[in-house]
Amino acid sequence: MTTENDAGITKLMAAYKHVSCAIRLTFDGEDAVPIYTLAHAGFTVLKDLLKHRAPARNPFAKVPKAVWDALGEIPNALKHADRDPDAIVKYSSEYLSACADLSINSCNNLATRLGQELTPEMKAHQYWLLIARPAEYMLAPVSAEGGDAVLDTFHANIRSHQLKSWEEKRDIARYVLGRYRDDPQMVAVPLLPAPDRQAPPR
Repeated sequence: MTTENDAGITKLMAAYKHVSCAIRLTFDGEDAVPIYTLAHAGFTVLKDLLKHRAPARNPFAKVPKAVWDALGEIPNALKHADRDPDAIVKYSSEYLSACADLSINSCNNLATRLGQELTPEMKAHQYWLLIARPAEYMLAPVSAEGGDAVLDTFHANIRSHQLKSWEEKRDIARYVLGRYRDDPQMVAVPLLPAPDRQAPPR
């Protein structure tokens, strides 16, 4: 049987598979550890691709190596045991989930800078951030065809969904994912970090 992988997997394909799988696990309420390691793996590949393919659009070009080492400390500790086989990673699931969402959102930004279309999962995750982490992410200014009524309804839906339980939010995210799969031409929700963005709780 021939599969899509028989012709080989590019670095971009691998990154997209990592990130999209992490998002599906997020929407299904799965464990934060594999979600974060998958998300960070995708982020690392996309960051390196941008460095080689579009250095002029690389927002991380001047970030010191020490910063990257710090960002990779937790996910690397969760997936390697060559140097510290007895180490214990002491971070809450809530903190790891917040870090995973940050990594996924960074992947979306990197893919856009690379000029790549986002997967349905990546587009749906942008809506997820609006309803699951409203203190950290906000809707970027957009102009919508149809006038302010369209935007007013959209914002009202977001505010309503922010009040839902986590399980209901995951149901909504899966529904949004289904919509993006049915209509790949749907425009992704543009995001901006909230001005008073708070660090994820440890």
